[in-house]
Amino acid sequence: MKKGKSMLSKMNLINEVGAHVNTIDQLYKSSILNRRGKTTNGELFTEVIAEELLRLDIKNRLKEINEVVRESGYRVTTHDGVVTTGHKEEDSNRKEERVAIQLFNLSQSGKIFNGIGRIMDYQVPLKNSSADKGLGKIDLISLVDDCMVLIEFKINENRETLLRCVLEIATYYQVLSKSKCFVWIL
Repeated sequence: MKKGKSMLSKMNLINEVGAHVNTIDQLYKSSILNRRGKTTNGELFTEVIAEELLRLDIKNRLKEINEVVRESGYRVTTHDGVVTTGHKEEDSNRKEERVAIQLFNLSQSGKIFNGIGRIMDYQVPLKNSSADKGLGKIDLISLVDDCMVLIEFKINENRETLLRCVLEIATYYQVLSKSKCFVWIL
């Protein structure tokens, strides 16, 4: 372990996970999910955290998250494949948005991507109003045969773990108003 990093026992890490799982709709934002390194007994933080989340029945706990119904639907009329200006170029979320738009544009010109199909939209908002705190945007929505696929991706510069990414899209899936989204996309 690098000098200056504190050592964390497996038990302390498990206790931290238990404290964060009580706010299931915000769990994916917890800094604990981006911890890198190993516990005092040499286990990877992400492995210990994932194991504990499975033990705590994360799959069923995610179902406790309330759906947010977008009254205006999910289609964003300004999603025309053009990058808007006014944001810092170095912002990693902005870079991810640019990649999403590029993939969308390729798909609109006929490209079907292996495994993720035809991209239907990008940066799809989940909030219905400003009162819906903590909700982001789904990076991409695509169609594979008759299945809608929600895609959360990270560019190389992003330091978030795969575990965080998976929990983010699982949370977004729970928040998504499926009936409104399925009608729009199909």
